[in-house]
Amino acid sequence: MTEEELIFFGPEEGLVGTLTSPGGPSKGRIVIPNAGIVGRAGPHRLHTRLARSLADEGYDVLRIDLHGLGDSAPPPGDLGHEAQAVADIKAAIDALGSGRGRIILMGLCSGADNAQATALIDDRVTDLILLDPHAFAHPRRVALTLMQKAASPARWAALISRAAQRQANTASPAPSDRPVPDRRDFADQWQALARRGVGIYARYTNHVSHIVASAEEARLGLGLPKDRQDPRLCIEMDKDANHTYTDLKAQGRLDLAIKSWLRASGGAA
Repeated sequence: MTEEELIFFGPEEGLVGTLTSPGGPSKGRIVIPNAGIVGRAGPHRLHTRLARSLADEGYDVLRIDLHGLGDSAPPPGDLGHEAQAVADIKAAIDALGSGRGRIILMGLCSGADNAQATALIDDRVTDLILLDPHAFAHPRRVALTLMQKAASPARWAALISRAAQRQANTASPAPSDRPVPDRRDFADQWQALARRGVGIYARYTNHVSHIVASAEEARLGLGLPKDRQDPRLCIEMDKDANHTYTDLKAQGRLDLAIKSWLRASGGAA
C-alpha cells in the first residue's frame, strides 16, 4: 500500500513537497517540479495521478513547489529564476536521501526546462522525463514552409496578421512567457547528457504541432537519427493530447508510456 506525506526541506525548510512512497522497497526516486505557476498537484492533477501510479509500481515520487510557488516560501535570495529552480530541485534530491536506484526528474513545459538544467550540473540524475520540452523544426521543413507561404497571397496576409499580433503580445509579455534556447545549444545539451548515460524520454503533445508533426520530425529538428535507435533516448508524440492533459484518457496514455519507457530503458516499472 502506498503512503503519502507532506515534507518540508531546503534552506530553513522553506520548500514544501508531497512524497508518495511505495510502502516497500523502492526502485528509484522521482522529483516533479511545478509546471509553470501551477501548484505541485499539476495541471488537472496530472502530477498527483502520475505520482500515485508510479508509487504503486515501486517508485518514491516527490512533487514539489519551487520557491515562490504553491505552499513554498518566497525565494531566499536573488539567484534568478532558473538558478533558484535548479537549487530547489537539487534540494529535493537531497531530501530523498542516498538510497539505491535511479534518480529521475520529470517536468512539464517549464518544469521540463528546469529538470534538464538540473541534470546538466548534477551527476546524481540518471534519467529525465520531459513533457513538451522545446521542439525545433528541421531547417529544410522551415524553408519548405516559407516557400509554400510565399506562393500564396492569402498566406502572406495571414502571416502579416499573425506578425502584428505577436508584436502586440511582445509589448506586454505574459508572466508565463518561456524563453526559447538556441536549437544547436539545446541539441548539444541532450547529446552531452546521453554521453553521460542519462536516459531521456521526451513526449510531445499537439501543443507543438505547428513546429513538428511527428516524433520523427522532432528527432530530425534536434539532429538525431530519424529512426529510434537507443531506448535510453526516446521521443514520442501524442497528437490527441493537449499541453495540460485536460483529457483523463490522455493522462492514462502518458502514465502507461512512462512505465513502458522505464522498463525499456533499464528499470523494471
